[in-house]
Amino acid sequence: IDKTRQLFSLFQIVRKNAKYSEITFEEFMTWGPMVLDDFDEINRYLLNPDEVFKNLLSIKELESWNLDGPNELSEQQQRFLGFWNELPDFYHRFTALINAEDKATQGLALKFLATETQDQISTNDFHYFIGFNALSKGELTVIKKLINRNQATLWYDADRYYYDNIIHEAGMFLRKNLSFLQIKESPFIQNTLSRSEEHTSELQSRVDISYAVFCLK
Repeated sequence: IDKTRQLFSLFQIVRKNAKYSEITFEEFMTWGPMVLDDFDEINRYLLNPDEVFKNLLSIKELESWNLDGPNELSEQQQRFLGFWNELPDFYHRFTALINAEDKATQGLALKFLATETQDQISTNDFHYFIGFNALSKGELTVIKKLINRNQATLWYDADRYYYDNIIHEAGMFLRKNLSFLQIKESPFIQNTLSRSEEHTSELQSRVDISYAVFCLK
């Protein structure tokens, strides 16, 4: 289901809540897209939505706590916290509605695939995952299940200069992904950067096209 239809579905759910029965679509659009993105991230990373929103509510409560001011929250702060308190209900109602319509968002589809891999992916095919970097837990779970069934492998064209250096951010996702998948070594990780001579050139230019011409030469 596309994002526009998701917004209309969520808007209908929000309007059924007594606290938001009078909300206009314009008001809803100031935060509706952000909420849908949060729902999708929760599903992509296979998180417990109730725990996520509980923690977020606690964070927002701390942010609203004013040590130097009155102990009681203002009316605006109470409305703000009340909104975060309603998000778990919005999430579950939205998910139930999408499922009842036999549709899915990208996050829900990935969550379903990650939990039902055995029944959804044929056992006759072999899959090569090449060069993927910042993978979500849902994506990694699908790949891991396929690897455990001897139906997949993950390859990286990387260099040990940043792969072996645990404080080098360029290799962070590579190390994280291979560790999650319990892959000891990718066949295309080489040791080139630390062995080759470095050649640098300086170029000053007022227009980008000069950089392109220099690189082509």
